[in-house]
Amino acid sequence: MKRLQPTVRNYVENRPKYAGYPFEKLFPDVLFPPDSTEHSGLKATLARDLLQKMLVVDPERRISVDEALMHPYINVWYDESEVNGVSPFWFCSNNNNNGTMPSYCMAVL
Repeated sequence: MKRLQPTVRNYVENRPKYAGYPFEKLFPDVLFPPDSTEHSGLKATLARDLLQKMLVVDPERRISVDEALMHPYINVWYDESEVNGVSPFWFCSNNNNNGTMPSYCMAVL
């Protein structure tokens, strides 16, 4: 909330407060794929937990990308080599032989 402009922050802080609904009620298990028998991290409860952490309005309190990658629900698919790998556009640079960018790079960019 500190990042908001003072007038916006004042407006938001002075709105009526509501208790809200539990995430279990808003996002029941039937909305998620069935619990996996292969991966213990693929459960509706963990999916809901990640969703709740991602939907926090305040960016200071919201889960970061790095934290999300380590969350048990996502970590099933996490591959360090993909995260820290070479950019797929390494070949699209102005540093080729004649100093111009190839036409296929211009089409992508």
